[in-house]
Amino acid sequence: MLARNSRLDEDLLLRTVRPAYEGAGTELRFQPLGTDSWAYRCGSLWISVRRDFLGHLPQSYETAYALRGAGLDFVLAPLAGRDGRVLRTVQGFPVAVYPYLPVEPIGGAGSLTPRELNRIWELMSKVHTCDVATDLPVEDFRLPFEDRLSAGLTRALEPSRDAGPFSRRLRELVRRNGAYIAGLRERISETGERCTAARRPLSITHGDLNGDNVLRLGDDFVIADWQCALRAPAERDGYFCAREFGLPPQGDPLLHHFYALQWSLSEIAEYVITFTAEHGDTSDDRQRWLRLCSYLPES
Repeated sequence: MLARNSRLDEDLLLRTVRPAYEGAGTELRFQPLGTDSWAYRCGSLWISVRRDFLGHLPQSYETAYALRGAGLDFVLAPLAGRDGRVLRTVQGFPVAVYPYLPVEPIGGAGSLTPRELNRIWELMSKVHTCDVATDLPVEDFRLPFEDRLSAGLTRALEPSRDAGPFSRRLRELVRRNGAYIAGLRERISETGERCTAARRPLSITHGDLNGDNVLRLGDDFVIADWQCALRAPAERDGYFCAREFGLPPQGDPLLHHFYALQWSLSEIAEYVITFTAEHGDTSDDRQRWLRLCSYLPES
């Protein structure tokens, strides 16, 4: 979970949201939930201030809005404001506003029945067969963060770098795991070339299905956090459903292998970059460190 963002002017956030959305309250209540946004309750609204690691893509939120407009009411999409805009910005932070719903994260696979697991894939299959006219990026089977990963690894090894209490440990961790990370990068490059040659059909995919993004609402589910949406093979979501919920892998094993490699490298990249930037020793920092270590064998 994220601690409060000290760089965000919450009064300015409230002044931005209140006139733009019906149902806004007179105060913000910070909700220490999630890892990729700062969340607030405001009247009948849920406000998400984004910190998307791979960059902010307005098209992904617009796609969720369009999917819901096309009749997929299980898609938890941002609301359009009075001006018709789906997103706005406060101090450089993207802001999405949602209806507040009485939902609960489903948690891990152990809490789901076989019927519920099949229902999740049924819902995603409806997304895969629904096309809406938004300018989503298309899967190219390359690492979208290759340059940032390279730069982060280089900075991590600089002897003089001291960005915070984890800098020295990060330098030692990256040094011990250098050959392992290089091997992952070589394997994903080779696998990506084979996936490109396979020419699988593309559809709208979510790209981050997990127990925090699939939510219970009454007797059914809604699917949240569409910031990773991409036109890609349906196996992209099949990989996450297998990884997170234990569903049988859907589709081509080659594509599942590519997305497994991409996930590991994206996690390594995010946390290496986090600890080469200025950081502290907060509970969030300690949790991120443990997550980084979980992806590297020589920890």
